[in-house]
Amino acid sequence: MGGAREANRELGKSSHPLRFAVSPQNDRPIAGTVEHARLAEALGYPEIWTNENGHYRGIFTVALTIAAHTTTAQIGLGIVNPFHRHPS
Repeated sequence: MGGAREANRELGKSSHPLRFAVSPQNDRPIAGTVEHARLAEALGYPEIWTNENGHYRGIFTVALTIAAHTTTAQIGLGIVNPFHRHPS
């Protein structure tokens, strides 16, 4: 019993497709970040990832702003620093 996975293993290929995404910097003005995200979406990138970087905007603000200005790209959250948030 073969199957695609076994055939791919025999050929040295992964059964998982290769994916590409972009990750705009969080230290730029938000308008530029949105512009880069929209360009990435227009170029066909299926995912846009963001992360917290130093003392710049929080990851959730950036991710929600990107999501509000894109239509098809999935938004990913990378590094979230729990020390920047107050527990209350």
